Amino acid sequence: LLREMIVNESLRFGFDYDRIILLDVIVSVQIILPIITTLFVHPLVICMLNQQKTMRSDIRLGYYSTTAVLWLTDWIVFGLRGYCLSPYAAYYCDGPLCYRLGMPALMALLSFTVTLHLPCYMFLVVRMHQAVLRGSGSKWILSTR
Repeated sequence: LLREMIVNESLRFGFDYDRIILLDVIVSVQIILPIITTLFVHPLVICMLNQQKTMRSDIRLGYYSTTAVLWLTDWIVFGLRGYCLSPYAAYYCDGPLCYRLGMPALMALLSFTVTLHLPCYMFLVVRMHQAVLRGSGSKWILSTR
């Protein structure tokens, strides 16, 4: 397989190896992984959150929202099935959403997906940070309003 590939001058970075060997593996993983995480990983996290009765409600809300957003991100990525072609500034998209949406909508959806989990995660981090600082007398404690 590798002997048959011709490395041409414009593809010195090994893009042929990447395309021939890794692209099929990555596409297969991108099809299987959202199904596995939807059926097993995210429900397990929700069950673990429901079992913890001593967890504060704001921290539990942060975990629930982060899990829900990661669940949504899995399915958006499943719909895109994108692959960055490094070192080139190219993005290969082969999912069902790629054929239905135009390029501006795809780029907006990709940017939305990348930044979607940040507010939920930052809320969780700040709430946990405040819980740790709460009796320390630190000046960095935020209001709980």
